[in-house]
Amino acid sequence: MWQQTPAPGGGGGGAPGGGGDDAAAAEHAPAACAAAEQAAAAAASELLALSMRSACHLATQLAAAAARLHPQGNGGVPADILTEAAAGVACALRDLALSCPGSGPALNDEALLACQPHRLMAAAAALVFVIAPIPEVRDDLAVMPMETLALFTFQASPGLSSRVRA
Repeated sequence: MWQQTPAPGGGGGGAPGGGGDDAAAAEHAPAACAAAEQAAAAAASELLALSMRSACHLATQLAAAAARLHPQGNGGVPADILTEAAAGVACALRDLALSCPGSGPALNDEALLACQPHRLMAAAAALVFVIAPIPEVRDDLAVMPMETLALFTFQASPGLSSRVRA
């Protein structure tokens, strides 16, 4: 393995008395560290936005598909399928509500709108309407409290327009 021996006069840099490079590097270290932290925070924010947008889109599709599988109209869909669908939608609603501006690691207003919370809420409501009368599913129904949490969170989010909040 190759090692560089320090130049006479210390400091490194390859020149005698070349300690100036170390001092300059020490001055720029806090700025470089702050820039790296900002870049990491931006990347984390972008990852949160992408994952929430994807999760909400999938949960909206899941809720719409499960609502179409009405047990009486489709020859008796097993209740566990509808329960799993409701749990997935509840998870997406909870995560989106917890990602709203003002609550921990948050989405900005544009990223929140890109998740289309109004579509997710409408699909979740349609799912609740279909499966609430089924006793086996209703007892495990986690969608309603999460929909309520999301509703209050979205209502309090100033970045959402009044049409979306309504």
